Parts: sequence; structure tokens; C-alpha cells
Amino acid sequence: MKWRRGFFRLWVVFAAAWLAGTIAVVAPSVWEQWKLAQTMKEFDDAGFVPRVPTDCQVARGREGTIRDGADYERREGKCWYELPGVRRLFPEYADLADKKLTSALYQKAGIPLKEAEPMKAIGELLFIGLGIPLLLLGVGFVLAWVLRGFSTAH
Repeated sequence: MKWRRGFFRLWVVFAAAWLAGTIAVVAPSVWEQWKLAQTMKEFDDAGFVPRVPTDCQVARGREGTIRDGADYERREGKCWYELPGVRRLFPEYADLADKKLTSALYQKAGIPLKEAEPMKAIGELLFIGLGIPLLLLGVGFVLAWVLRGFSTAH
């Protein structure tokens, strides 16, 4: 039966085109995630101390510039602390890990914090690029199996 071989070849062509299109559309975001992850690693390796925002109405410590020894800086309507300063001045956060605390303070301040998730982006690329064509291939095999059941030549 040549129909089967023809439809399979047609699926291969469309699957390859779909995968190429998916890579063209999704690859820039995957690359951005990898660059963001690399940048975050470089910051961590360099001993970067993150600054976190708080509401200035609950600010504690001395205002000024952190470079000059103050506890926090006032910028953009928020009070910015270095993470060790938050640990020292706000003992109620002692039970939270650094990443969880940073995320919570940014969320509370209404500032979106972008986490690097390169493996998630690759998973999405693979799911969209390969999962959908494989699902259609499975549907085609099931449909061929069903139609073969109606054929009179056994």
C-alpha cells in the first residue's frame, strides 16, 4: 500500500518544517535564558551582594548611600537594602532562604523578578517542536489501524 508510505513521507516533511519553524521562533528566548543563567552565575562567582526593595514606611536603619556605610538607599519610591542588611535589621525574615526572601521582597514591592530557567525553555522547545509532530504521527497510526479494520482484504 503506497498511501501509507506517502503519508509517512508527508509527515516527515511537515514535521521537519514544524521543527525548523519552532526553533526559529523559540530559540531566541532559549538563548536569552542561557545568557541570563550565565550572567547570574558570573555575579554569584564574583560575590555580588543583591539589593532588595522594601516599603519605605517600614524602613529600619540609617538612610543614605550604601557605599558610604548607610543601611539603605531611597530610590524609585522604594528603600533598597543589601541582603545582609535585611538579615540584620529584619529578624522576622530569618527563616527564609536568600532566594525565597529576595523573590518575596521583589514581589511585595511589585517589581517582576526574572529567574533564569534555561532547562525549562529547552523543555518547551522540545515539547512544541517534537511533541506535537509525534502526537500527530500517533493519531495517524491509530487512524490507519482503524481504517485497516474496515478493509476486506485480510
